[in-house]
Amino acid sequence: MTVRFGVTPLATHGRTRVGTTSGAYDPAIAGSVLLPNDDPNHYYAMSAYEGLYNSINTVTFQTAAALDFCNIQKMATAAGVKDGLTNEPYDLSAIPKLIGTNNVAPIDMATSFATFASGGIRCNPIAITSVVDASGKDYPVQGADCQRTISEDVAAGVTYALQSVLVKGSGWNIGLNDKSNAFAKTGTTDGNIDTWTVGATNKIATASWFGSYQGNADQWKNQDITINGKYYAGVDGADLAGGQWAAVMNAAASDPAYTATAFTRPPASMLQSTAALVVGVNDPKPGDAPVAVPQQDSSPAAPAQQESAPAQEQSTTPAPAPSENPTLEPSPAVPTPSVTTSPTPAGKEQNNNGTTPAKQ
Repeated sequence: MTVRFGVTPLATHGRTRVGTTSGAYDPAIAGSVLLPNDDPNHYYAMSAYEGLYNSINTVTFQTAAALDFCNIQKMATAAGVKDGLTNEPYDLSAIPKLIGTNNVAPIDMATSFATFASGGIRCNPIAITSVVDASGKDYPVQGADCQRTISEDVAAGVTYALQSVLVKGSGWNIGLNDKSNAFAKTGTTDGNIDTWTVGATNKIATASWFGSYQGNADQWKNQDITINGKYYAGVDGADLAGGQWAAVMNAAASDPAYTATAFTRPPASMLQSTAALVVGVNDPKPGDAPVAVPQQDSSPAAPAQQESAPAQEQSTTPAPAPSENPTLEPSPAVPTPSVTTSPTPAGKEQNNNGTTPAKQ
């Protein structure tokens, strides 16, 4: 996929960063390359839904390229994602950041998934829920300041799509006991240096990271490596990070307070199939007639190592698939899950979909 960008303005909205987004994935431009996927087997037409649950960089980026970058940033801020070093809104000044190159803290990733799991209610993470002295007297503690930041319909669309990650996508091999009531997203950076699984039920959200806290040099690559007696050609997000995420979630599920129930389904209008998206040509809605898809050079530029995933058929678009234009009307709140994180250094680099060139 060849993508070129000029300068796209980012408007002001609350604490949303004001600036521009620029860059290119175009080998015709000096210093640029094609945006690669993790393996050579997923360069074909698929829905945004498939691209998301299979962690396909090109599809994720093409979807983002058809949207307003400022709105993407506002949605990330609404969910609770921010820069892990500055606590400022996530920076989208360069197009690789749409795939994920900034440092973020695991607690913020867990918070964002808790926002979706709760139906769009974001709560600030707090360490102390109550203080009671020996006589039984209660003392005030900091509140979580819970408020609706995302509509219930949009949150339901996210949980619906990401449930497939655990069933037939990049996290199919994660050993979660109950995959029917959970959703997750895996992530792996270039060189398999940083690997993630972040996910939630409607009762608990957890971010799990495995990687190097010392840097991104070649000596920190997690490739051709044996860990705890098991050999890995490349450690991916679903492996060690996914395993420890599942262990925490399985243990939590044994407590009745954290027993998950089914998520609310998105509205039927969001699940209707649409015509194929052609960036810069159309903005497909349910019922639209298809448009001609221009032929593109789909050959990858030295794709990275594989991330474990089940074999995919060339025509696996599930029906129905989420629309790219979900309803934004507010709906009643639902219970908000608690937030926990695996032991990881705050501010470590988080790449949901890779770096430049992207690694899934």
